[in-house]
Amino acid sequence: MNTGSPTTDEPAPGSAPHPAAPDPHRTIGLWAGLGLVLLLPMVGGSYILSLLGEQAGRCLMYGEGCSALPDGVLHTLFWSAVALGLTAAALPRTRWASARYWAVILQWCAQTVLCLLIVSGA
Repeated sequence: MNTGSPTTDEPAPGSAPHPAAPDPHRTIGLWAGLGLVLLLPMVGGSYILSLLGEQAGRCLMYGEGCSALPDGVLHTLFWSAVALGLTAAALPRTRWASARYWAVILQWCAQTVLCLLIVSGA
């Protein structure tokens, strides 16, 4: 007659198994890929929003109140976001983890600033 408790590592009936912790290296790659996939829709949506404003209408019709940004600022931000996203996706996962992390942070910052500048009509 066995009256002792079982010594197996099986979970008790009715208890759910604990999910595995997400891999931070994979998460960085997912954020880099998500940024690259969303870059064009974000820029396109920002241009559509900016064209709905009165300032864009005056710029298109009369050439008044157009962008005061130096040439190439928007292009530089766009290509920087692309380069940083590709860098974060291409670097080795374990060896360059901190560089990948900062590349993704800078990628999303460049994308956000780009979209904000487009929407503001600057």
